[in-house]
Amino acid sequence: MPLPMTIEIQGDRIRLHRDQWKNNDAYITNYPGLLDEVKKYTWTYVDGEHPYLRCGTLNIFLHHFVLQYLYGKDKLDKMLEKSNIIEHLDNNGLNCTYENIHVLSSDLNKAKAFTIDKKNAALKDGELTDIPALITDVYYLHQHKLFQLQVFFNKNLVFNTQNGNVVESFTFFYSDFERLYIDWLYCFECIKEERFDVYKNNADKFHVEEATLIDLREDEKDAVFIKRDGQLYFVIRTDPDKGPLAYMEHTARRDFLGEKKCEKRIMQIKYENIILRDMIESDIDDYVRWFTTETEWSNTDAPWEPIESDEETERTSWCEYYESVKDLSDDVRRWKFEIEWNGRHIGWVSSYPIDENYEWLGEIKDGQTVYRAIGIDICEPDVWGNGIGTNALRAFMNYYFENGVDELYTQTWSGNVRMLRCAEKLGFVECNRNVGTREVDGQKYDGLTFILENIEEVKE
Repeated sequence: MPLPMTIEIQGDRIRLHRDQWKNNDAYITNYPGLLDEVKKYTWTYVDGEHPYLRCGTLNIFLHHFVLQYLYGKDKLDKMLEKSNIIEHLDNNGLNCTYENIHVLSSDLNKAKAFTIDKKNAALKDGELTDIPALITDVYYLHQHKLFQLQVFFNKNLVFNTQNGNVVESFTFFYSDFERLYIDWLYCFECIKEERFDVYKNNADKFHVEEATLIDLREDEKDAVFIKRDGQLYFVIRTDPDKGPLAYMEHTARRDFLGEKKCEKRIMQIKYENIILRDMIESDIDDYVRWFTTETEWSNTDAPWEPIESDEETERTSWCEYYESVKDLSDDVRRWKFEIEWNGRHIGWVSSYPIDENYEWLGEIKDGQTVYRAIGIDICEPDVWGNGIGTNALRAFMNYYFENGVDELYTQTWSGNVRMLRCAEKLGFVECNRNVGTREVDGQKYDGLTFILENIEEVKE
């Protein structure tokens, strides 16, 4: 007969306890039939730096037993080939919930042990900071074969650039441990330096939650919990001058995959003071504005082609365009990126095909020689003249170099002084001039084409 255990069902998990376990609890997932199977055996506490529970009758550890129940013996044995092991994300060998255990190579397990596990221990001991500006929790979703990294902010480090609201948390999802590992380590840097750059994430997709901001009444100034409209709220307070300290140390797994749409990870390139990135849905409002009411940027782009449109037409057009590009995979070469500066969407860089006569190609025929021209539009006049355009085009050039393009052109007209200076800085030299082909305000200008010279010297 198996020795009795204390059993407590706690929602999605089950707490197990025996006196022999040195006052420690073990946990398994509240999964159909699993508890009944675990109760059939006696589980003995195995002491050590990382204690485990073991069944002598089966000669098996609890974490192996519960995964075998989920996957079946044959499949789990195959998963554990090639020096793979069962790893506990929170480094607690007694936490055998499904969201905490997964199969990992022994090499990656060792890397985690010498880095993340040590940093987590230091954080719990207060060696990194007294009050963590952010906390992390990691889970594994067996159903989706994804890792889930939850980043919760105890301090206001990140704001929504579209509406200025405080971000409460990010939840990132990863299909492999390596990219999770990079982002997990980065979070410890952020804890120490009290900063966080969401654009550094390597996730497949993510979800963002904004903080709920509530004005406290006088009788609530020292409260840790308050209630509004029947909803209980935890009051985050990290400044001792404003009342008793209250902050988060752990967050339970949240099911955003099941209940809410997550953002797909977008391609992004950080260079100096700018970021090139894929389009996001909120950019549509900017494009509507730039092509209807705030069109000053077009005075230097192609002023011989005046913008004549309305909000409804532009919104429809840009919504259709966004739908066509929002799910591009990383292996699809981009012809256009948005430019972001200081968290603000300010314009775009783009490329287009030209032929041997430097004419734009609306249609490319089989066997036709095609060259690539790049361009830029910064649509916010208040940021002109800060070198942003040069950095954005440099980053765009680097992107094409890395993707095997070794001949680049750019085109403008002789009245666009800023673009002429930018092209010169980047190493472009004039290779073609069409005299008097552009007319602006009754004055004739030349159409210019530049080629990037000494490309090997320009590459970074």
